[in-house]
Amino acid sequence: MHNFADVAVIIPSLHPSPALADTIRGIRARGFSRILVVDDGSGPDYAHVFEAVRADFGVELLVHSKNMGKGCALKTAFEYCSTTAPEITCVVTADSDGQHSPEDIEAVANRLLDNRASATTAAVLGVRDFSGAGVPWKSRLGNRLTSGLVRILFGRRVTDTQTGLRGFPAELLTLLESVRGNRFEYEMNSLMALMRHCINVQEVGIQTIYHDMQNSQSHFRPLIDSMRIYAQILRFGASSLVGAAVDLTLFTLFVSVLYGGSRNAQGIVIAIVLARIGSATLNYRLNRGFVFHEKATAWLSLLRYSMLAVVLLAASATGSVLLSRILGGHVVFAKTAVDLTLFLASFAAQRAWVFSRGSGYGIALAASPATSTTSRSTAP
Repeated sequence: MHNFADVAVIIPSLHPSPALADTIRGIRARGFSRILVVDDGSGPDYAHVFEAVRADFGVELLVHSKNMGKGCALKTAFEYCSTTAPEITCVVTADSDGQHSPEDIEAVANRLLDNRASATTAAVLGVRDFSGAGVPWKSRLGNRLTSGLVRILFGRRVTDTQTGLRGFPAELLTLLESVRGNRFEYEMNSLMALMRHCINVQEVGIQTIYHDMQNSQSHFRPLIDSMRIYAQILRFGASSLVGAAVDLTLFTLFVSVLYGGSRNAQGIVIAIVLARIGSATLNYRLNRGFVFHEKATAWLSLLRYSMLAVVLLAASATGSVLLSRILGGHVVFAKTAVDLTLFLASFAAQRAWVFSRGSGYGIALAASPATSTTSRSTAP
């Protein structure tokens, strides 16, 4: 049994149900003395709920004057721990709707403290089992999609990418505060940021708790919030689609005009090079400004993009020639198939390397939550 005196449990909450008090009561019973609750703009109708848990359980209460999103609430708590509570060595984040049991919160905290005892820096995820019959379809589908995406982009298997039960050593808080995103997309962005920094991500099995098949107590909006989670790859896809259309149009034009549609290897390669020069110029500008929001000096990202473009060009040309011969001369179809296979490799390389800055990841850094919109109330 560990001493949890230097572990903070962080609970962001919007329009809390009675489950909030039950969860906090259970957390207190397991020896946690530092509980931070973030009222994410629930408004005056819920003020009595937060004041009750502050008075009854001595939680530290942070209040957003308006709803700013789960990601912003977490960053507010991380900033609070970093700036006002240096004695905290680990934090555990948990949801307020009763999906995370006190014993599972304790299990994540124990793993964090075990890691600290062995001088191991690692994030800890409390992962659910999605194979059961009581799991809502939107949760099952969303987790499978994001798990597959993480595996493709980073080559790492994460069982539950959407879990809100997570543990972090204090030395990771500065990184977590800088991750882009203020709402549900923040949790996916922060997971990818950890992986880009090669931070070890461990898993602890937890209970799978849903109140009903619609998960009605969750504030997650399947369409809007899923689009936020996948926003960057969707923008990249749109940019790539435009670039691919330009590339394919120029390639078809050059092959038809210069070589009369011949499958001559030299003609194919020259047409690919000319088409790629035009499409890559457009694609770089779109990715730099629209997809990755890169604001630093352009020369470094341009150099890296050019190097990546050469590698992708060689792969595209070689693959197109070989596949066109296999397919008996279907040059345009062959090139389309090859370029589709290079799409995710290009995204991963651009995000992790081409448009990365000193922080190590290619996303714009969000400012720390503004104190002007946050008031803080702590237990006496």
